[in-house]
Amino acid sequence: MKRVLIITYYFPPVKGAAPWRPFSWAKEFKSHGLDPTVLTRHWVGNESHWSEFVKDNDTPANTEIFDDYKIIHLPSKKFWLLNILNNYLLKYSLLSKVFYFFSSLFGYFNLEVDAYTTFKNFLKEHLQHNRYHYIMLTYPPSNLLKLTPIIKKYTDAKIIIDIRDLWNNYALQNNYRPSLKDRISNKLHFIHTRRYVKKCDLVTVVTPSFIPFFTAMGKAPVEVIYNGYEAFLFNTLKKKQGVKFNVSYIGNLYPRMDLSVLKNGLKLFLQNKSAEKVQVNFIGLGSNEEMKQKVIVDFPLQFLNVTRMLNKDEALQHTLNSDVLLHYGWKGFRGMIGTKTFDYLASGNNILLAPGDDDIVDDLLVKTNTGRVANTPEEFNKILNEWYNEWMQNGHIEYKGLKHEVEFYARENQAAIMAELLTHL
Repeated sequence: MKRVLIITYYFPPVKGAAPWRPFSWAKEFKSHGLDPTVLTRHWVGNESHWSEFVKDNDTPANTEIFDDYKIIHLPSKKFWLLNILNNYLLKYSLLSKVFYFFSSLFGYFNLEVDAYTTFKNFLKEHLQHNRYHYIMLTYPPSNLLKLTPIIKKYTDAKIIIDIRDLWNNYALQNNYRPSLKDRISNKLHFIHTRRYVKKCDLVTVVTPSFIPFFTAMGKAPVEVIYNGYEAFLFNTLKKKQGVKFNVSYIGNLYPRMDLSVLKNGLKLFLQNKSAEKVQVNFIGLGSNEEMKQKVIVDFPLQFLNVTRMLNKDEALQHTLNSDVLLHYGWKGFRGMIGTKTFDYLASGNNILLAPGDDDIVDDLLVKTNTGRVANTPEEFNKILNEWYNEWMQNGHIEYKGLKHEVEFYARENQAAIMAELLTHL
C-alpha cells in the first residue's frame, strides 16, 4: 500500500465541522489501497468556546493505532511571541494592530492556532525516518502551509493542499468592494499562500467558487471534494418521534447574516401556536452569547430550546428528530455551502431555506428534492404552516428527497474521489 500522511490541526475528538473532513480520509483510504497516518495535536473533546480551542496543550506526544489508520498526537502552543505580548503590548489597541499588520506582512497568520510551531520540529525528524508517497495539508489554519518547505526538503512525496475556507469568504460576494484594509489583507494572504501552492502537486477545495483563487496561484490542478455527511454516523442513529412539531436550526449564526426572513417568518408562524404543540430548537447557539441574545429576544421563551455546542452525534440526533430544518442561504455570494447543508440532506427531513442564495444551495435542494425556499417572511410562514397542518393531520410530513442524489455527498463517497485523485497524480 502507498502511504499517506494527513497533517491536520483539527481531528476528532475536537468538536465542530473541521475535524470530520480529514477523519473521512483516515477512515476510508485503506479500503482504496492507501495506508494513512494522521499527524495532529492533542484535543480533550470538550472544547466549546474559542478560548478553549486555542489554549496550549502540554500533553506529551503519543501514538494510537486503529484498524484503518495510525494517529500521532502532539502538544500544541501558540506562536511564542504572541504568548509574551498578550500579557503586555497587545492589550493596547494600536500596538495590537501594528503587531498583526507586520505579522501578516511577513506571512504569519492565525497565530493563535499556530500549526507550524506545533508540527515543525516533529515533522523534520519524522520524515527522515518514515517514507510517504503522499502528504496532505488541510487549511486553515494558514500557517500549516509553512510546513511545505520542510516536506520538500526531507521527502519526495506528492503534496496535496486541501482548502476548507478562504482567508476571507466575503471575497465570494458578487460585486465585492473591499475596503483598503481588506485589499491589503487579501493581497498579503494571496502572496504568501501562493508561495506554498506553487510547490504542491494538487489543490482540493470544498466548493467550485474557490477554484479561480487557486488556479491563479500555480500550475497544480484544482479539484472539488465536497464536505459531505458521515453516513456511518447516521446509520447508528434513529429518529425519535416527538410529541411536538420540532423546527430546528443546527449550528452557529453570524453577525453579518441577514436573519430578517427567518426571524420575522418564525414570529408570524408562532403568533397563533401553542408551546404545547411547537418547539423551536437552536442547537449550538448557546455557545455564541452575542448571537444568542440577538436571536432569542424575538421569540417567546416558552417555544425555545437553546443548547451549547454539542458533540457531532448529539447534533445529528437533533437533526434527525426535527420535522423541519431551518437553513440560511448567503444571498449575493457564490458557492457558500457549509457542512450543515449535507447533514440536513442526509437527515430525511424537509429543509426550509430562508432566504435562498440563488446559487449552490438553491440548486442542491432542487437537485435532491429535499426542501423549499422562502425569500420573504410571508413565504416562510406559508410554507411552515402547510407543513405544520400536514403534521397535525398525519403525525409526520411527507419527504420526497432523491436518495441516489443525496448519497453522492456522503463523506465516504467524497473520500473515494479524493483517493482516486491521489493515485492518479
